[in-house]
Amino acid sequence: MLRDLRSYLENMTGTISSITKAVESSSSDAAFHLDHSAAEAVLDGLMNYHPVHYAVLSDEHKKPLAERVHPLVNDEFRTLSNLLFGETVHYVLPLYHNRFTSPEGRVQVGFLSIVLDTYLCAVEFMNHAQRRIFSRVVFNLLLSLTLPLIFYFMLIRPILTISKSLSCIHPDGVGSNLLLIPKGHEQDELGFLVKRINGIMNAYQLLIQQRDISNDELISARQRAEESNHAKSQFLSTISHELRTPLNAIIGFSQIIHEESSNHEGSAHHADFASEILSSGQQLLAIINEILDLTHLDTGHMPLAPEVIETSRVFSSIQKQITPIAEKSNITIEIDPLSEKTTVFADPKALHRILFNLLSNAIKFTPEDGHVTLSARNAPEGTLITVTDSGIGIAPDDLLRVFQPFWQAAPALSRTHQGAGLGLTLVKALAERHNGWVSISSQQGCGVTATVLFPHQQHDMRLLNKN
Repeated sequence: MLRDLRSYLENMTGTISSITKAVESSSSDAAFHLDHSAAEAVLDGLMNYHPVHYAVLSDEHKKPLAERVHPLVNDEFRTLSNLLFGETVHYVLPLYHNRFTSPEGRVQVGFLSIVLDTYLCAVEFMNHAQRRIFSRVVFNLLLSLTLPLIFYFMLIRPILTISKSLSCIHPDGVGSNLLLIPKGHEQDELGFLVKRINGIMNAYQLLIQQRDISNDELISARQRAEESNHAKSQFLSTISHELRTPLNAIIGFSQIIHEESSNHEGSAHHADFASEILSSGQQLLAIINEILDLTHLDTGHMPLAPEVIETSRVFSSIQKQITPIAEKSNITIEIDPLSEKTTVFADPKALHRILFNLLSNAIKFTPEDGHVTLSARNAPEGTLITVTDSGIGIAPDDLLRVFQPFWQAAPALSRTHQGAGLGLTLVKALAERHNGWVSISSQQGCGVTATVLFPHQQHDMRLLNKN
């Protein structure tokens, strides 16, 4: 608006300059000849320009030859006009005549003075500004209506169409429902976007097909593995049962031969042979029993009947059973006195088997004159039973493999300790069937500590017998 006002004032000044130049010649002649009628004619012409409030044509002594006056317009917007333009604007044009010249140049013969009514100028400016504002408002209104329509048809509607098409595509049928490129957008960004989406959907469909094929293969492989595992367990169970019958006969007869040979002089070597047969048969029977127990645990054919057991009673019983084995290597079996008042919620046979395997394992890897400690304590999560020995320990790299079936720390041909490597595996399986756990901690040369957790009685007993 200020720029328009400045431009209008410049145009008004140019208009007055053009008008005064148009009447300059006739005004100079009227002033030179002191012709009142000619002066009045000039002023009558000037007064046709409505903004002229007052005009006077005078001689060189400023004596009026003619003058005209239009009254100032009084209006309610007059104050605003005065603030913008001032009340009046004065213009004075010196008049010269070329007929006589002085040494200094032309001779001045009079003056033409013009006073403009700024209100009329303001009204004209405001009318002009109103027309411009109206035209701009109309233009902006048309633009504001046209641009959204253009934006809608060129961008929003195609995007909505693409979004609607995407929402109708099912994840399992991505590649079969490709998007259509909106008409007229084949070569622009939207067309490129649709092409990229279609490419991604094709790749995704290929991945889904590959996934389905892989899933089918995995399902088939799992079924085969389960069938193989079941067949393995069934085979081990059958073989174990079949081996136990003749093995029991071998053990029984070798025991009889050993006893009879010991009572007859000269048959000492027969007694030694029978003793070796009896010892080997018992070892083989123990291995077969462990394999059979693992098979039963794996197939769920070993139900548990947990009950509250006093640890002092079961510790005393297992100590009596294991002490003869320990005395062969002069190893001491100690029971922590603090364990006397603790109880454990477990199946008696399973608990006995866990303790026997842990103690046997500790005795097996403890040098002569060593000691093995058996302890129990109550914890917030259950009862913790610990077997600690002063044996050779386990290397850190081997701690992660001690629960693997048939694993041995030394090669079969060079190790000095007997066993099939199923003791700790069976302990772990029995502990987990009680909803507990077993952990082994050790440093090589510093002994081993084995800890088994038996949860409290409030745990759901149905979980103990799940298949």
